[in-house]
Amino acid sequence: MPSAYTGARSIEELAAALTKMSYTPRSEEERRSQSENLYRNQLDQAMRSAQQSYNRSDLALQNQLAGLATSTQRQVDAQRQNTAAAISQQDRLALQRGMQRSTYNNATIANLASRGAEAEAKIQQNRTDTENTIAAQRALLAQELGENQSAANAQFQANVLANMDKLEQQDYERQLAADQNNNATQLQLYEAFQQEAARQQAQQQFEAGQTLQREQMSQNQNQFNLKLALDREAAAESQRQFNENLALNREKLLEDQRQFNEQLALNREKAAGKLAGKASSGGGYGGGGYSGGGVSSIPAVPSTPRDYGTGQNILEVSPRGNSVVFTTGNGKQTKKKTTSAVPSNLISRVSIKK
Repeated sequence: MPSAYTGARSIEELAAALTKMSYTPRSEEERRSQSENLYRNQLDQAMRSAQQSYNRSDLALQNQLAGLATSTQRQVDAQRQNTAAAISQQDRLALQRGMQRSTYNNATIANLASRGAEAEAKIQQNRTDTENTIAAQRALLAQELGENQSAANAQFQANVLANMDKLEQQDYERQLAADQNNNATQLQLYEAFQQEAARQQAQQQFEAGQTLQREQMSQNQNQFNLKLALDREAAAESQRQFNENLALNREKLLEDQRQFNEQLALNREKAAGKLAGKASSGGGYGGGGYSGGGVSSIPAVPSTPRDYGTGQNILEVSPRGNSVVFTTGNGKQTKKKTTSAVPSNLISRVSIKK
């Protein structure tokens, strides 16, 4: 039986092979007809041979029978001639002796005639016996012909039956082989269907996975787009708030600058008033004082305490190079470094290093 399906043939090829492998056994009439046709010539030859042998032998007997009639007739004629000659001889002898009408002569002639008749009868009996023998031989020939023909016919029937059995066995083996091949092919076809079903299922699962993956990717893309939109809105909101805070800080810075300028102007006015009073009262601060210091030595004293980023209320701010000294209300001074040298007139723009 063939091995399991290996995929070498397609389902269509297996189905076609399954159809071709079917075998229908011959009927008894078909087996008989095929067997008779097989041995018909042999039977006819045997029958002809027997008939020809019979015909030859019977013809010989017929010819013998036909010749027997002629030979018998010649023998009868010869016997009659011999009997007539013997009687004629007896008559001449009796005539010579003067005994032609004697009883002896008549008895002798009668005896000669009787022996002639007996000889003729014997000849006829021999013919009858020969004819009977020939008839028996012909009957025997006919019997032998019948027996030979019966034997030939019996042999013919025996050969036919034997060949029918052979064909029946052949049909059985062919049907068995076809059934085995069909069973193997059906198994291969079943396995092919199973593999095809598994392949289709795997393909469907693969396609379903692809569809699910595409749906997941689409969902992820939608979530990403939504998050991106939200992030953009949050960024826009942060930018808006930043812009608002920047605008507020600018407004506050402008306000601080305005107040600083106002305080600076007041401080200058007070300093100018003090200098004028000291000049009128006695000549300045020992030849130096504020005469050579310029504006940079004038502390900036706000009219109201401010923070300036120190976390305390500052009453006085003094620039010193890259640092600023803050003086609180209780007189405590704190020195803070700045990002650059601080001019006294720009003290309100000091950037304090924390």
